[in-house]
Amino acid sequence: MTAITTTSAAAEPAGAASPRQPVSGSGPLRLNPAGHDDYPQPGQAFMSTLVTEHFVVQSARSTTVSEAVGRAAVYLTCVSSSLVAFGFFAAATRHLAPWWGRCCLP
Repeated sequence: MTAITTTSAAAEPAGAASPRQPVSGSGPLRLNPAGHDDYPQPGQAFMSTLVTEHFVVQSARSTTVSEAVGRAAVYLTCVSSSLVAFGFFAAATRHLAPWWGRCCLP
């Protein structure tokens, strides 16, 4: 187990800045590790609008993809059904010719 030690202000060398206190003349202490505080943060209303717009666009995209997949499924079902029907028709042509001639041709 690690013990937590504290140092007193007297243990610090003279003239060294405390990590909790700003350097004199530099203004308020700001934690700016990557420079992100140089730009103002967007407001709550802006973020809410941005998230809502993203959700709407994502829903529209999902609906479009779903519609395209549905139409492709119907198309492939029709194509495969017609190919099966043509296969049955080609196999039964010799049996259908006399019936077709009797029923459809007077």
